[in-house]
Amino acid sequence: MGRSNHTPQRRCAACGNTAAKGEMLRIMRVLHDDEPASVKIDVTGRGAGRGVYVCSAECLEKAVKTRLFERALKMKIDVDAYDRIREQGLQLL
Repeated sequence: MGRSNHTPQRRCAACGNTAAKGEMLRIMRVLHDDEPASVKIDVTGRGAGRGVYVCSAECLEKAVKTRLFERALKMKIDVDAYDRIREQGLQLL
């Protein structure tokens, strides 16, 4: 049997559009043993843990403005972390 041509699809948390996983930006929750949870951009798309996807710079801005990542990742996120995610995400999108 040959390989399947299946492409994983993900839904944008801000606008609801569906796109290929590799075309979207993933923000993930990172757990540390002795520190509180934090957020970071998962460049590889293979990081372990809860993640949320956005499809464009506009959706990233909307998600930051409405604090959407807090609901999706089920954690509190401080303003500095949102600013860092916005800066890094806009460079990658």
